[in-house]
Amino acid sequence: MFCFFRRRLQQHPGRSIHRTSTLLLLALLLALHLLINVPSVDAQEADEKKPKIPAPETKKLTTKDGVSLSCRFYPAILKKNAVPIMVIHGWEERGSQYAALALSLQKRGHAVIVPDLRGHGLSTKRKTPRGFATIQRDRMNKQDLLSMVMDLEACKSFLRQQNNEGLLNLEQLCLIGSDLGALIALEWAVRDWNAPRLPTLKQGQDVKALILISPPQSFKGLTAQTAYTHPQVSRLSTLIITGKESTRAFSDARRIHNRLDKSRDKLPDSQKEALYNYGCKTAKQGADLFARGVDPNPLGLIGNFVRLRLENRKADFPWSDRSNPFKESN
Repeated sequence: MFCFFRRRLQQHPGRSIHRTSTLLLLALLLALHLLINVPSVDAQEADEKKPKIPAPETKKLTTKDGVSLSCRFYPAILKKNAVPIMVIHGWEERGSQYAALALSLQKRGHAVIVPDLRGHGLSTKRKTPRGFATIQRDRMNKQDLLSMVMDLEACKSFLRQQNNEGLLNLEQLCLIGSDLGALIALEWAVRDWNAPRLPTLKQGQDVKALILISPPQSFKGLTAQTAYTHPQVSRLSTLIITGKESTRAFSDARRIHNRLDKSRDKLPDSQKEALYNYGCKTAKQGADLFARGVDPNPLGLIGNFVRLRLENRKADFPWSDRSNPFKESN
């Protein structure tokens, strides 16, 4: 290459000198770029040793009342150090709308399960003595909404199996509820903390953090009143995210924040868990908050919250085998 430049210079010394210098400089810059960007053997070996993120899996679970629950599961790569996370979508949404959130959390090493709640997505069938019946979402009332806690219970049973295989740490369970899903998350967290603890089997007290996305104060008569007054759930580490340019949604989020904050008034600072309320610069709510351009970025807010309140507190929530000794003895 450099011989070529020398010949060109000899043939046209006056006219070509500027062009030749330019070409020579470009050649040197290209060579330097290639040299810098060629990965070293050590870098290649390091990349090969990194655990590959498993592909998402479709799971079919069955609730206690016979609903065929369709879920998307994102396996963890941190094994016993992985935070298990349930993502609970909103009314007239489906789990697939939260795929970007689930993938973002999985890339951090955690296990994420995203169900289609009953009456939504692919979870529309319930087994009855006469066969399978279709769940009519437009006919669902408050009691039907409360039955969605059984959907979360089925998800937790699956996560318990993963825990016992050493693939995640159920003691660090985090709930992310959006819209109606926020109310369902709060309701189920109360039931989880109210589960009696047997001498040889821990059944509940696993929810350690809550993330509420565009939480409404009420929906079809369902509220979070029991969570506001619950001695443990009301004090869990909680992150609230909403689009503040929607007056009603932001007002609801602020009131929920204030209710939770009030329950902590009498606690000493050393016992107070984190409580955050972020208003993003948008009118979007629910799954739409995860569109590009939303500021601050909800994916970043959620990732940092999980890191600070769960990842960095492994010593506070040690892994344990949660196998049922009674079932194993049969």
